[in-house]
Amino acid sequence: MEPITHPELCTEHPEWNESYYFVFYNKEHSLGGMSRLGFKPNKQEGMAFLFLFLPDGSAAGYHQEVEVKDYSELLKVGGMAHLHQSNGTWKYEFQGNMIGVKNSEDLPNVRDNPKLISGALQVELNLDFKPINDVYEYSEYMTKDSLDLGKKAGDKHWEQIAIVSGDIQINKEKYSISNTM
Repeated sequence: MEPITHPELCTEHPEWNESYYFVFYNKEHSLGGMSRLGFKPNKQEGMAFLFLFLPDGSAAGYHQEVEVKDYSELLKVGGMAHLHQSNGTWKYEFQGNMIGVKNSEDLPNVRDNPKLISGALQVELNLDFKPINDVYEYSEYMTKDSLDLGKKAGDKHWEQIAIVSGDIQINKEKYSISNTM
């Protein structure tokens, strides 16, 4: 199995980072989400974001940057955690406040126009990720040109597809999802 962290690949570049993404969409509830945890060990920096795309066309966003000295045992920044389990599954957990916007397309513009924020949402997310395939690493199948281009963003890229299930509570509304990818 692929290791979760890759300290042996770390360069001296201050921006070198490892990122962990999680994306899902549940058709039954028209509910989707995306999370990223990023760690820059040379700057002792951790960053998290979580976006939820809600059934009514609105969206919620969370962003946090904190000092992280060591992420080898726990992939967590602020209220967002990507928890790898010894059996190869993952748990994704979030607890905290997220900003809401009425139109999901407005979410990228909130920083420049805070008036787009419609309010704060209390969110609790507990999702299980059960892989349906082995971890796949792209670089072994890439052309030299693609590899050179990819090195600008990162040297390696692993993906895995899974069935996602669990609960997401947004204020008083609870969504139970299953058989989701």
